[in-house]
Amino acid sequence: MGVSTNAYLSFGFDLDESLEYTPDGEEDELSEYEAEEALGPVLSKYNLKILSHCHSDYPMFIVCYAPTESTAWRGYPQELDLDSLKGLEHKGKEAFHLFISENPKIAEQIGLTDEAAPAWLLCSHWG
Repeated sequence: MGVSTNAYLSFGFDLDESLEYTPDGEEDELSEYEAEEALGPVLSKYNLKILSHCHSDYPMFIVCYAPTESTAWRGYPQELDLDSLKGLEHKGKEAFHLFISENPKIAEQIGLTDEAAPAWLLCSHWG
């Protein structure tokens, strides 16, 4: 018997292990959790959010279009409404484009560009 983890499905960008952010007027880069907290209000204006995954002690990060976040909790499969998700994909692309065009400095710091496209991402979380 293996270890059961939570599964997350979302539409966004994989930031991998780095969530690097230094707010204007600050000299020091924030820790990953401080960055997640500091970016939250800015991202939420566009219905975007940071999703941490992998393990609580060794987090990896995704910035996703919040309405697409779906979780299958340990041992509880979740049915997906693919038509609904497909409809949200277009809105997610628009939200990312707007965020990047209105916040180019922040977007660049966290690794988002209009040249890259958001994608459907499936990941797990344990811990």
